[in-house]
Amino acid sequence: MLQELVTKLISKIPHFVKSDIMEAMKDDILKKFGEHIRSLRIESKLSQDDIVLNSNRITKATVSDIENGKRNLSFTTLIDLAKGMKRHPKELLDFKTEEI
Repeated sequence: MLQELVTKLISKIPHFVKSDIMEAMKDDILKKFGEHIRSLRIESKLSQDDIVLNSNRITKATVSDIENGKRNLSFTTLIDLAKGMKRHPKELLDFKTEEI
């Protein structure tokens, strides 16, 4: 019932407002993901340089952008980041987000 109401309300919102809402949600998720990555890196006693050395092609700028929530990374970058952190990719994705 509540889901139906939310869906109806969203359908009444102009497209440009929906875009702004979705952009804000994306930014929030990227920031939370970045905080999680930084936390895992620090927990593992790794520097950003260590991640670069352990990965195939990720750069320090990319690691920094991810940790600061400025990079919406691709699947292959996620895999390379996991390799650089010596973690399973599943661990990188195990973080809390707001319920939608």
